Amino acid sequence: MLMPRTSSTWSSRIAVSMFFAGVLVLLSGCADFPMSSSRNSTAEPSGHPMVRIIGADGTVLDGQLLNGSVTVECGQGTLTLLTDHINTISINSDADVVESNSVKLAGKIKDQQFLLKNEHGVFTLMKDRLHKIDFGIPSGGAPSPQTPATTYSKPAMARDGQQ
Repeated sequence: MLMPRTSSTWSSRIAVSMFFAGVLVLLSGCADFPMSSSRNSTAEPSGHPMVRIIGADGTVLDGQLLNGSVTVECGQGTLTLLTDHINTISINSDADVVESNSVKLAGKIKDQQFLLKNEHGVFTLMKDRLHKIDFGIPSGGAPSPQTPATTYSKPAMARDGQQ
């Protein structure tokens, strides 16, 4: 004997259909989600700029600069610049120079340390031991032939008073 369909039967069928539709949406979304480990990823979407830092002794380090800004005391007062718009920072005993597409200024960088992250970990680098920071280095970029990590550049050595 067939029973008449009631509103509760229809609502339960709708609920079951909605449940399966939700499961289908979740499963299709999970299938698109990358399952690889973040350690195996070649590009990190962290938003931190890739840099090459050259130490006063000629050491070269590539990685992501974790500092979000640099504060400089200059003739215009204290200016804070976002690091993702900077092209180069040159650190000198007389004046530090910060260059971007729209700003070039000389003054003293107030930040005393820079944080660099690469595959070896996070390094705290003291400003007084650095010579230059170049921004926009491609991920995984090797040191350029002009400044290999094993060679000491004359400007860096002369800055320390050794020749």
